[in-house]
Amino acid sequence: MVCTRCVDVEEVPAGVRLPVPVGAARRGHRPIRGRVRSDRGTFDEHLDTITDAWTRSRDDGETISITTTRNEHVHAINHHIQQRRIEAGELDQNTLIPIDDDSAMVGDIVATRRNDRRLRTTTGEPIRNRERWTITDTNPNGEITVTRLDGHGTITLPADYARQHVQLAYATTEHGAQGETADRSITLATTATTGRGLYVGMTRGRHENTALVVTDTPDLAEAIRILAAAIAIDRAAIPATTHRHTLAATMPRSGPRPRVQVPEWFDE
Repeated sequence: MVCTRCVDVEEVPAGVRLPVPVGAARRGHRPIRGRVRSDRGTFDEHLDTITDAWTRSRDDGETISITTTRNEHVHAINHHIQQRRIEAGELDQNTLIPIDDDSAMVGDIVATRRNDRRLRTTTGEPIRNRERWTITDTNPNGEITVTRLDGHGTITLPADYARQHVQLAYATTEHGAQGETADRSITLATTATTGRGLYVGMTRGRHENTALVVTDTPDLAEAIRILAAAIAIDRAAIPATTHRHTLAATMPRSGPRPRVQVPEWFDE
């Protein structure tokens, strides 16, 4: 049974808050926008929830960012969404083509995973790592034609590039989502998730950001423990020198200035 109760961040006890990286304001980190909520449930339950959310966003003409920590979870999400689309008749298996450790069809969302300035789109832009595309055509020789998700630029990728450097991209790791902005976001949080990863995932959405916490039971306390542990691990990993530099930047100077300015990297 899918757990449907939403837990607003304000309901979580003090000390369990989405972490903002040390010095975030100084470094221009984006704020957490829109409605923020978290749901708990098993991994399989969340697969269905994520797939439903992707489908709903697509049908509503909205963009969605789906992130998680482990590559195997990214693969599972990608395959679950792809399979649902096959069952719905949205993907034609007659157009199946091999890509990096996987396969894709016309209509699939994929990402290029290697920069290649020799390959240029119809707008003259080179192929860049982590750009996302929709497959619009496939060739039995292994070539695939793709169009950027924003519609700006189309290219036919050589078979060798497609087999080695193209991956399904309905979901990505938190690292791969940095710099991405969407209407909504979903972050699959597990015991492997860090506070920084949670922050990245939960700041992708303009209007709503949702964390789905993988738990063995429907107990809210278990979900809170997992989120709290992620944040605690992140804080423990921050070097003391970073805390010191951040504190110094926010405190007014008093007393005489040193004759020589000590560079920040000196004691790191």
